Amino acid sequence: MPILQKLKTFWKSLGPGLITGASDDDPSSIVVYSLAGAKFGLAALWTAIATLPFMVILQRMAGRIGLVSGKGLAGNMKKHYPAWMLIAVTTLIVSINIINIGADISGMAAAINLVIPISHLTLAILISVVIILITITVPYRFLAHYLKWVAVVLFSYVAAAFLIQLDWKHIFYRAIIPQFILSREYIAMIIALFGTTISPYLFFWQALEEAEEEKAHNHQRSKTLIKNEIGSMYKDVYAGMMFSNLITFFIIILGASTFFKNGITNIGTIGEIAGMLKPLAGQ
Repeated sequence: MPILQKLKTFWKSLGPGLITGASDDDPSSIVVYSLAGAKFGLAALWTAIATLPFMVILQRMAGRIGLVSGKGLAGNMKKHYPAWMLIAVTTLIVSINIINIGADISGMAAAINLVIPISHLTLAILISVVIILITITVPYRFLAHYLKWVAVVLFSYVAAAFLIQLDWKHIFYRAIIPQFILSREYIAMIIALFGTTISPYLFFWQALEEAEEEKAHNHQRSKTLIKNEIGSMYKDVYAGMMFSNLITFFIIILGASTFFKNGITNIGTIGEIAGMLKPLAGQ
């Protein structure tokens, strides 16, 4: 089979794992990764590798639950656990998600405002309305297909890193050999990096997406088919989580080379973070 055909087949096999992995690199996470690079250079780069095993294991568990049961985590909790536990967990998840989504929408509005001179509040409202309408009206299969292509945009951080002069030997050394800094700020940043990378909403999303995939394909629930699908799901999760942490890796590198190297340790605006992608514009 030609290489191009293999890549095409592999791309078609990707689904919830890739989309979930890409969603982990949301605007609020990008800000945290950029700040890590700006404040501490490559000292926090090791977290992009250290968090990967945890992400893979947890997403595999969540995906398996969704695939086998045909329900998301909330649906399974409703079936197997007391109502108070479901209410407590979902209340926490919804509360955290509202804050996280608010930060993401604000970041998206600020980024668009760099190109289109419309007020931040107006853009935030428009983005919210569009997202709600798409979520309600667009079928899952159609939406999932295009979300995969949207995820590819994140490779811009990888491309930008290869367009500037970097000491790759030192970068890989710092990625493998952790550099610990005994300070409150550094410890707080490491906690923030682990927290934004291993986010609880990802488990719910992975399980629910796997359940939606089953419904979309209208599969018969035979043991052999489920076993084969679990194997495919694992590959999808591996690819998605590796993709997610690869982007994290390069965002921290760009933060270190763009800001930390030039003595800029405090990033105040989305515009400053967008400056990391200037090499793509030939600057």
